[in-house]
Amino acid sequence: MKKQTRWIGPMAVIFLSLLFLYASGPSGCGNENCGNGILDEGEACDDGNTVDGDGCNSFCENEEPAGTGGATTGGTTTGGTTGGTTGGSSGDECATDADCPASLASPAVCDDPETCQGHRVEGKCSGGVCRPTSIPDDSACTPASFTLDCGSNPGVSCTGTPTQSEPVCPVEVCNDLSDNDGDALIDCADTVDCPNSTTCNLNPGVGFCSGGICSD
Repeated sequence: MKKQTRWIGPMAVIFLSLLFLYASGPSGCGNENCGNGILDEGEACDDGNTVDGDGCNSFCENEEPAGTGGATTGGTTTGGTTGGTTGGSSGDECATDADCPASLASPAVCDDPETCQGHRVEGKCSGGVCRPTSIPDDSACTPASFTLDCGSNPGVSCTGTPTQSEPVCPVEVCNDLSDNDGDALIDCADTVDCPNSTTCNLNPGVGFCSGGICSD
């Protein structure tokens, strides 16, 4: 009778252990409540089905869903869901200049009025990142910015065009029949720039300005 008692004890323990494993199942295997939509004891999740690949598998265990990958919106990549390839979500990331935000740009300014030189700022895509970049632009340099004093001749001002050169007072050419310096006086008539003894257009090499006229 003692031998039988010693045998029944261990068998009872084994039987109860097997019964417990069957009730819970390894990793939820055999759990008849899995898929009922109720988080029962031993379940990490329960989404109301036993389909794998939706985040909660057929054993009511959490799983990583397949990634959907990144989506591109307006040239800027946004990250995909868990398991997908996570792209940049920063507004400063870019593929082309067109992807850069307008907030990086600023209007033209006149940096040096005396030379009529200025710049503006634009967002430029460099190495996949938008960077504020200085662009030559002289359009902010207008006549109101600077006028070069040319003495008896009209002054020279900035023009307000995007590309300008440094203002330089023009010089009258005394033998080309043109008003080069803008003072409405041509050749010898411009006695300031073409004084007496200056070669004029009449009989080149012989004619000279004298009293505002060209004579030989």
